[in-house]
Amino acid sequence: MTSLPASNKLPIHHLAAAFNHVTNSYKFYWFLAILDRVKEDAAPFIPLQALLANMVAGVWYPTNYFYLSFGKQDRLSGIAVQVRTMTGLTLAAKKNEVLATTLACLPSQPKLNEEISSLGRFVPQRFLRPFFANQLKGKPDWQINSLIVKLADTTFADPVEPCLYRFVDRPNPAIEIQPDWFDYLQRHLHILYGFCLWHLVRNKPVNPTSFSGGI
Repeated sequence: MTSLPASNKLPIHHLAAAFNHVTNSYKFYWFLAILDRVKEDAAPFIPLQALLANMVAGVWYPTNYFYLSFGKQDRLSGIAVQVRTMTGLTLAAKKNEVLATTLACLPSQPKLNEEISSLGRFVPQRFLRPFFANQLKGKPDWQINSLIVKLADTTFADPVEPCLYRFVDRPNPAIEIQPDWFDYLQRHLHILYGFCLWHLVRNKPVNPTSFSGGI
């Protein structure tokens, strides 16, 4: 599955570009988390913490059941192991159970909270980088995140190239999916799942490891 459904309203090529030259699994599981929430909830506002916890739930089965690693730079597998150790969830726990348990234990587990929150310092912003490739060209890396947040807001209602989402506080940090993009995600949900999973396997093959090994 090499292409996304076309749209005469949206810059689909920017979304497709988010899956190019990926060095870890973060962007894939971030987008899968967005699709999960779009599937379950008709609201375009999605709490950031819920999306990050959903990423952990997404790697639960391959990490805890098949002992798979997603690469040395990828911490998702390690976080999933931490959640299992802290909560006692079984290997066969369902994704929704992992998500709910992870969210419930974060207030009492500051180290785990910090680990999951750290994913939110880069993944949500960098996923949008292809939408602003021209504006970000030549900018130092330390400026990229703040520029993406500003650009996402200013282009949210752009009639030609609206951004996929912007960053809001409602009252906690969240993303708001742009209305036309939200309709696109709902309409092509199954195709988008397939596209993302195909690229996950193609760009980031996983290798067996043990729980005691690195991530």
